[in-house]
Amino acid sequence: MDNFEERCVAIIREICQRCEKTLSEKYIISWLKSCNKLGEKKAYLALSEIYKKAKQGYQIPSIYEFEQLANEETESNLLIADKIVQAMSLFGGYRNDEAKKFIGELGWKVVQNNGGWQEMCWSANVKYIDVLKKRLKQQIKDVKNQDNNVLMIS
Repeated sequence: MDNFEERCVAIIREICQRCEKTLSEKYIISWLKSCNKLGEKKAYLALSEIYKKAKQGYQIPSIYEFEQLANEETESNLLIADKIVQAMSLFGGYRNDEAKKFIGELGWKVVQNNGGWQEMCWSANVKYIDVLKKRLKQQIKDVKNQDNNVLMIS
């Protein structure tokens, strides 16, 4: 194992420790293969994002989500969708300003496109969180594309 691989394994184990989860050696090897495939820069950036999330008590993402995060140039659509969903439970429907600060500008545009903060909180069904995240992820992608199109036109 070279220095890059050793550092990746150390970070992955630290993420597991922060999340209080254990990953099998085979799964860690799969993560390591993914890190090698992505390259040092992308792998380190994605692992640091996951590390930050782990510190906040999030679940360890799948390798697919890890690769998606690494290939995103800016904050992952999935992370923004996670922030929106998490903000619903943290702040409820009445603490708009705190939710907006937590979610960020891009996520807040998506919230506004869905009828505003209170509407999102009241209409979200906890049973279908995965469906909501998938829908939000697509909407975030659409908003990013709209923003890029506006920049290209002007």
